[in-house]
Amino acid sequence: MCATDHERARAFGILEGLRVLQLASYTFDVAKSDILCTLFHRSTICVPSEYGCMNDLAGFMGPFQVESARVTPSLAGLLTVADMPSLRTIMLSFYIVSMGLSALWADYSQTIISYSPAECAMTSESHVYVQGADAGHQQRFQYATINHLKEAIL
Repeated sequence: MCATDHERARAFGILEGLRVLQLASYTFDVAKSDILCTLFHRSTICVPSEYGCMNDLAGFMGPFQVESARVTPSLAGLLTVADMPSLRTIMLSFYIVSMGLSALWADYSQTIISYSPAECAMTSESHVYVQGADAGHQQRFQYATINHLKEAIL
């Protein structure tokens, strides 16, 4: 965990004194990584109340001077950049990010595109967004459900 968080901090710019927004549910591995990595590097974890998270996240981030945040692309699309002047890094995580959203945030902060299944991995792939670059391609997968009681049924 320490080695992973050391590399994660280097890649994502988590330095001593940084103020990091923490939104992930505590049941997900992402929350553990976000919290431990932040604390390992003597940074501050900023956790909004449930009301603040659901009703006025930008209103929380401004006064608390949040400098780094990991959010879903859909949440990032609801936020207004001007309401968060201290935000230096935004990590758009968990699913595909549109080119327009990447470009919007890249004008104001370092934008990191990160993919991971939050239920079982902290981060599986990340890259810093570069203006005009392709945001990636959505992949489709087929899943099979296995009935362990009837081996012939998939």
